[in-house]
Order: sequence, then structure tokens, then C-alpha cells
Amino acid sequence: MSPLSVPSTVIAFFRAFFGTLVLVLVLVLTGRKIDRKALKRNAVYLIPSGIALGVNWVLLFEGYRLTGVATATLCYYLAPAIVIVLSPFLLREKTTKLKTVCAIIAFLGMIPVSGVLSTEFKADPDGIALSVAAAFLYAFIVILNKKAKGLSGIETTVIQLGISSAVLGLYVFFAVPLSFVDSIPSEIGTLLLLGIVHTGLAYLLYFTAIKRIKASDAALFSYIDPAGSLILSYTVLKEDFTYMGLLGIIMILGASLVAELPQILRRDKKISDL
Repeated sequence: MSPLSVPSTVIAFFRAFFGTLVLVLVLVLTGRKIDRKALKRNAVYLIPSGIALGVNWVLLFEGYRLTGVATATLCYYLAPAIVIVLSPFLLREKTTKLKTVCAIIAFLGMIPVSGVLSTEFKADPDGIALSVAAAFLYAFIVILNKKAKGLSGIETTVIQLGISSAVLGLYVFFAVPLSFVDSIPSEIGTLLLLGIVHTGLAYLLYFTAIKRIKASDAALFSYIDPAGSLILSYTVLKEDFTYMGLLGIIMILGASLVAELPQILRRDKKISDL
């Protein structure tokens, strides 16, 4: 983690704010205009999902504060499982038994990856409740994104990030002491990196992908995130690497691969038949 001295909710605000700016800049430089008619048609999905994205970050960061990163992360990664359970009912998407089993295995792999099995495990009921609420909100965002039609990934993302930055801005203004302002000049480089690369571009890729694949597939692939974080923490940050963490990575990546094997084999068969 970067040694930022500003509060987590302030980091979340700047992520959303700078992420929105970079996507607006991309739209301007490429001469693309947002389809206003499609925007109006999808407002019922975009506005709630944008608000949910901002509130989701607030709840998650409060969960981190109250119950620790490991416990909050484990609770938060209920979100993909929630999406897989709800997508057949809300999106009319078929979920195979194989994908359901793989999702369960991937979630179980989150247990050793998250670190909750360590002696430093910390469980606060309020923190757990907030983290689970954040998970439900994120599942809600994924489902709403699938329902929005006629908008490109960048159009959807810029609207959602813009709304979430407004929500987070209000939260920071009314709930966070403004003493953090003095630290902004020294942290601006890291905040720009988080906003431009890790939020603007990352969310653009993610929400564009969601429009092209099933929600259950996107949910399953979400479990690669914590596994990748553990690998990077070991290779880049030189943090301790445990055999339990390695087991979790194998479970997550293995389950993700196995879940997609039938589709990969069908695609290969179609190519070979040409």
C-alpha cells in the first residue's frame, strides 16, 4: 500500500474525481459525444449505480477501519457470489453448476488470501456489517450495468464516476475534518496515479468488459483481483508470502480457469471446424 497520509474516504474521492476527469478528457480528445437519448433512457440505472458506487467505497473504507483489511476484504468478496446467485433471476442469465461450484471454490480461496486465518484476525460486528453492505451495493452496481443498454463502456463509466465523486465529495465535506488539505500537495502524484490509472482506466476496462460477457463470468473473474494483489505484494513490496496464501491463489486462479474451460473448448472446436 502507498503510505498516503490522507483519510481513506478522501483517497476514494480523489480516485473518483481524477478518474472522471481523465475519461472526460478522452471523450473530448476523441471527439466522441455522449448519446443524450440513451443517457435519458438509462438514467434509471446510471444514477442509482453512480450513487451506489460512492456509498460502496465509503462503507468499505469504514469496514477497513473498524474490522481490519483482511476481514473487510473477505466480506466484500461476497459480491461476486451475490451476482452469480442473482443474475439468473434479475438478468435472465443461465449459470451452470460448474460455474457455481467454481465460484464457491474461488470464494473459499479468499479465506487464506485475505489473511483472516492469521493470529492478527480482528472481527468487529459493525465493520463486518458495513463490509457486507458494500458487497451488496457492488453486486447491485454490476447488475445495473448489465441492464443499461445503448451506451458504450466509457459513457457508462464517466457518468457513474462523476456521480460517485459528487457523493464522496459531499461525504468528505460534511464528515471528514478538513485538516487533510495540508497533506494534499505532497500526495498529489500518488492521488493522480490512483485516479487516472487505477480508477479511470481500470473502471473503463472493467465496465466495458461487463457489457460483453455474462455477469456471472465477470463476478468469477473478480476473484483474480485479491490473488493478483497477493502476488504483487510479494514480488513488488517484498511482503511475507505464506503457503496458505499460495493455496488460496491456486484455488482462485484454478477455479476461474476451470469455469471458462467449456467455453474455451467450444470456441476452439468452432475454429477447427472452419
